[in-house]
Amino acid sequence: MEFIPLRGRIFLLVIAFVLIIFMMINSCRTNGNSAVNPPENVGTTAPIPTPTPTPVPRNMVVRTTNANVYGNQEIILTDRDGRTLYYSKNDTLHKVSCISDCTEAWIPLLFKGKGPVTASTKLPGKLITDKTVNGNQVAYNGHYLYTFAGDSAPGDIQGQGRNDEWYVATSALR
Repeated sequence: MEFIPLRGRIFLLVIAFVLIIFMMINSCRTNGNSAVNPPENVGTTAPIPTPTPTPVPRNMVVRTTNANVYGNQEIILTDRDGRTLYYSKNDTLHKVSCISDCTEAWIPLLFKGKGPVTASTKLPGKLITDKTVNGNQVAYNGHYLYTFAGDSAPGDIQGQGRNDEWYVATSALR
C-alpha cells in the first residue's frame, strides 16, 4: 500500500466533502426542496391552492346571471351548473307541451330532492315544483323550465326564440 502524505489526504477529503455537498444541493433542487434560495422569478412558482367548492344546497336548483338577450342586459335564470333556462309559450300550468321526443332537445328541469325548491338569489316571482308527465318539474311564475341541448356552455342562449316558442327565462317572467 502506498503512503499518501497528510497534505494529500486533507486535499482528497476536502474534494470529497465538496462533492458530497454539491450532490446534496442538486438532489434537494430536483425534489423541489431547495436548500439554497434561487434568484427571484427564476423557475419558481408557489403552489396554487385548490379552492374548496362551496356546497350547493340540494334544494337550490335555480341561479341567476346577467346576459345579453336581443341587445338588452337581462337577469336570466340558470340551472345549478349555469346552463340557461328556457320556457315554452305553449305550456300552461299543470299541462306541459314538451313531452317524449321533445325532451331530448328541451330537457325539463326536474327536482328530485325534498322540501321547497330555492334559488341562489331572491327572485321577484314564485318558484315551485309541479308533478308533470316529465316528473317533478320546476316552474317559475307558472312557466315550466327547461335547458336546451343546443347550448354547449354556461351562458349560451342558442334556444332563444326557437320556433317562436322557446324563450330565455328571466327574473321578470310573468
